[in-house]
Amino acid sequence: MRTTFHFIVILALLCATSAADITMAQVLPYPTDTINGKVFYRYPVQKGEGLYRISKNFGVSQEDIVKHNPDLQRSGLKLGQTILVPAIIKADSSLYFIHELQPKETLYGIAKLYGVKIAQIEELNPETSKTMRIGERLLIPKNDKQKGNKFVMQKMTDSQDVEIKKKIENEEFISEQTKHTNVIQQTTPAPADTVSAYKDTAVSSPVTEPVTPSEPLISAPDTAEHTIHLAVLLPFMTDVPKRDAAVERFMEFYEGLLIAVNKAQEAGQHFIIRAYDTDKTEARVQSILSDSALLTAAAVIGPAYPAQVSIMAEYAKQNHIPVVIPFTSKVTGIEDNPYLMQFNPTEQVEAKALSARIREKQDEVQCIFFSNNGGTTPLAEALRTELKQYLTPIEAPLNLLLTDSASYLFATNKTNIIVLPSDRYSAMQPAIRHLTSLAAQYDICLVSEYTWQKENISLKQIYTNLFAAKRKLTDDIIYKMMKQLYFPHELKNDAPRYDLLGYDITSWLISVMQQTEALNLEDKIQAVGEYHGLQSDLRFERISADGGWMNKNME
Repeated sequence: MRTTFHFIVILALLCATSAADITMAQVLPYPTDTINGKVFYRYPVQKGEGLYRISKNFGVSQEDIVKHNPDLQRSGLKLGQTILVPAIIKADSSLYFIHELQPKETLYGIAKLYGVKIAQIEELNPETSKTMRIGERLLIPKNDKQKGNKFVMQKMTDSQDVEIKKKIENEEFISEQTKHTNVIQQTTPAPADTVSAYKDTAVSSPVTEPVTPSEPLISAPDTAEHTIHLAVLLPFMTDVPKRDAAVERFMEFYEGLLIAVNKAQEAGQHFIIRAYDTDKTEARVQSILSDSALLTAAAVIGPAYPAQVSIMAEYAKQNHIPVVIPFTSKVTGIEDNPYLMQFNPTEQVEAKALSARIREKQDEVQCIFFSNNGGTTPLAEALRTELKQYLTPIEAPLNLLLTDSASYLFATNKTNIIVLPSDRYSAMQPAIRHLTSLAAQYDICLVSEYTWQKENISLKQIYTNLFAAKRKLTDDIIYKMMKQLYFPHELKNDAPRYDLLGYDITSWLISVMQQTEALNLEDKIQAVGEYHGLQSDLRFERISADGGWMNKNME
């Protein structure tokens, strides 16, 4: 499903203007035919023309041309031959969506998707009462809330929204350089579509000639000698009226990503970027991977969820495209896939880091593992396995901790390192309260979670950490200025900051992609070495001779 109304967005989605305001096929100097409700040009093939050139000139796919000219499959193009070329429908983007029919779609489902009545769709598309064909494009009226040309992807207060709109209208956000290099054209993604642009940028595929590639969110000038092509796959959930808190994190990540791109652009680097809305389903990712334009990407950031990552991983391996996995630690196939780069390490890596720190004090500590009905966390299980190599952990049921009988477990002459059976603070709160009451008698250190720091736990704590916000948050004044300029809304999350996560990961990836093209991926990553970011220091190490890469810079 592809929605093709247009927005112009200034460094990530702050303002928009409409495209053409006609509701008929573009007027070109060729005769037209209307067949089954669709408009076609009758085009005579010129000398030296191929399907690719014709498809680019008319803005349609090669498949569409062949579909309506089946003889081409047998005889190919001939000079002077007249072929049918589908005419592109252009519409006033402030009034209409354009919806491309997909298999098994009904008018009822489409009306529900866009929040309009079936009768409104039929009025604009009288052919639908007779037949509905896959690939046919329908005009969908916008409701009052959808009309207008301002599109703000992040949630803002009313006062912030008004202030930003005033600045946009006065062009206070746009320097002369920004007008030419940082203008992002975007459509609102429908299922299996992209947050994409419609610009006249030729993109060559490393495998085959491009077949109607999705246009980029950020386009490089034609004169760019070295352009970085990036694809971003994140669950923007643009077809959901109200996003939940988890989606807000991905939006913040994307903001940081765009700031990193903008900073590199100002230093002279050119980009072509395509951003895809993955939703939360594997089917959406499968559909995105059918976009031939994705083959032009030098690297991909995302997707977010483990089931989607496994699909993306196979695609990366088949097409030799590096993929950075920003969030999940459950990456299937990384053991034998050299194109995967996993930012969030596994529990085993965390356990090794904790174990190494505990081992430094092994004569001064004892470790007590509590289980809940025999259950524990993957991190606790991995840590216990690591520690058993050089000391004997104590194991006890969690309900014992809440009784007076628990006293015999604690040593009076050592630090008691406590490992609890859940990473959910609310579930472990009674146990933590009881441990706090025992801290007056015993030296207690809790194996904690990074996200528990906001709970003001008074016990000593040890935990693994990929982030160093307190150390670096104020270091980069340029970042703070750009964040305030382009995304002045209040952040929903502060532990960790997802915008800084997006900035650090993207800045690292840009550094890798900027290495000389003569180097292979492994040499590029090793050339960058340890990357010092605003919130994270990244150090990617290969997990095996044939495997992918994992960030192992744990603190």
